[in-house]
Amino acid sequence: MLLGVIALVLGTATAGGPEIWASQYDGRLSQAMDRNPTAAISIYETILGGMPEADPLRGEVLYWLGRARWSFGDAEGAMETLKTAETHNPSNKGQATALLGRLKALDTAIKRLPFTQDFRRGFQPLVRGWGVGKRTDLRIIAGPDSGDAVAAWHVSVRDGGDDFLTFALDTGFQSVQRLRMSLMARAFPMHIRFLVEDVQGRRWTGPIQIVETDTWTAVDLNINRLVSASAPAAGQHPNGRELRWVVLRDVTAVHAEDRGENELLIDDLGLR
Repeated sequence: MLLGVIALVLGTATAGGPEIWASQYDGRLSQAMDRNPTAAISIYETILGGMPEADPLRGEVLYWLGRARWSFGDAEGAMETLKTAETHNPSNKGQATALLGRLKALDTAIKRLPFTQDFRRGFQPLVRGWGVGKRTDLRIIAGPDSGDAVAAWHVSVRDGGDDFLTFALDTGFQSVQRLRMSLMARAFPMHIRFLVEDVQGRRWTGPIQIVETDTWTAVDLNINRLVSASAPAAGQHPNGRELRWVVLRDVTAVHAEDRGENELLIDDLGLR
């Protein structure tokens, strides 16, 4: 299959888009059906070699090349490819940015418990959400009281807005029992919903945290008391051994009248 696709691409390098699309989807099939990311990588690289830089399909092919490289185990190559994909086709930027964000989170996933982070050496494992804003919206600043380093997340609170932070968990057989952190808002109180996602894609949540501006809000989530986000009354709770993602979602626009620019400060992240 691979030789046939390469021959097709080389024979139609100056042709229109349909041939490129056909080759690209053959590459996807190679990756998904044959479970052969090496073949898929060769296909996508051959397509890109015969594709002009300005081709509107280049971003799409780069996106699938990034996915194939990740499947092959080349995390660094996948992320570099996805960064390039972001710069090409604006209509494709969203999916490339979303996958890049997930890969960054997986690359810095929490692997051992207990875990603590005081943000003196950066904001890992936190990753700024995708879809809105900029990566520079998440940074390290001096805290408002002691001057010690804290993570700061810039948020634009607006009607219909949706923004989040996330980090990944890869703790093996260790069970996550509690999640703790300190939060403070800068401009006006914020409403933050915590969600955890397990290996089956199920999401679990607890009470919304109201974060004030004049003092630190201590968050202490007992994982065993979280409930299903889709069916809170079902009486089900997550298995701490199966958790893979933690999400902090800003829901201020749903629960309060304040609108505008704000910043959420985060300190003393801990899991055990």
